[in-house]
Amino acid sequence: MFFKTQGDLAGRKMLKKHQDFVSPAINEYGGGVVKVLGDSVMAYFLNAKEALKSAIKIQQTLHRFNLNRKPEEQIRVRICVHFGKGIVEEKDIFGDVVNTAAKFLPLVGGDQIVVSQEVFDLAKDLPNLQFKPVSISDQLASIRGMALFRVHWEEGLTFAPANHTLLYIRPLANFGKETLSEAWANLLRSKNRLWGGKVELETVLPDKSVVLLSKTPQVAMTLATHVMDFLKVNLGQLNEGFLASLNQLRPYGVGNPEPIFWAKARVLGNAREVGENHLQATLTDISGRIVYRAIGFGRWQALGGIMQGEVELAYTPITDEWNGMRQIQVRIQDVRSA
Repeated sequence: MFFKTQGDLAGRKMLKKHQDFVSPAINEYGGGVVKVLGDSVMAYFLNAKEALKSAIKIQQTLHRFNLNRKPEEQIRVRICVHFGKGIVEEKDIFGDVVNTAAKFLPLVGGDQIVVSQEVFDLAKDLPNLQFKPVSISDQLASIRGMALFRVHWEEGLTFAPANHTLLYIRPLANFGKETLSEAWANLLRSKNRLWGGKVELETVLPDKSVVLLSKTPQVAMTLATHVMDFLKVNLGQLNEGFLASLNQLRPYGVGNPEPIFWAKARVLGNAREVGENHLQATLTDISGRIVYRAIGFGRWQALGGIMQGEVELAYTPITDEWNGMRQIQVRIQDVRSA
């Protein structure tokens, strides 16, 4: 509407001001801007509290900007904040966490912040904030049953950003042809190349877990990505030992989310719908040597059309038992074409 009424040049200047206000507040609280789509910004944070602090800072900055300006010169934004598992890449984020946030954005008005139950549980102890439940209309059937909260804050409220980020990397168990102990030994031998000079503190615990203290969440996320990329090269196929070690991490929940893994795979034949909106497919790793059955609960409509050829998966390994037989399967969280 702004472009239509004010013209392309004025619209472009408005977007530039918008980014000048938003990006510094995201960076200040350890977030990262992944991409900008028109007047929308997608960003991620490692900490739900820091995400909410940043959202409040953005609204406060824009409120000050709008004071004493004509309505057509004001910038008003709506912000939704959700917390969950996702796959972060250089220019995009994938996973249900993104889809869910997009679904409740229509409930957010200008100058407002709405957060999910997951964010509320983690950030409700921030001082001088009020969280008021949001009513969900029948038209938004896709998020019916969700608990959402509109955030209210005191004028002049300020939050200090977190000073450091602790990155804890723990080995689990054997994982394919090369044992994880061997892969982990390779990782520790390569630590100077991976994180040397990039952290303030490094500790290797007796169980070979690694504790790294970084100044910013961005550094921690980059280091975690480098470690995972390194281990992808050193690890082989899924096996029962690996799943047994994953089970030691249970119970999953807030503060201990279920792990999600990434892999390239090839879809054999055609994926199909089973039951009501469930996706089923047969996959093989890129080498073609190992075959897995894959299931995506409630994912057929969203992902069925792209489950063909070579794909990149966000998945969770599970064990299926049928007629006394145990088989490792892949539970699909998200997919994109490779």
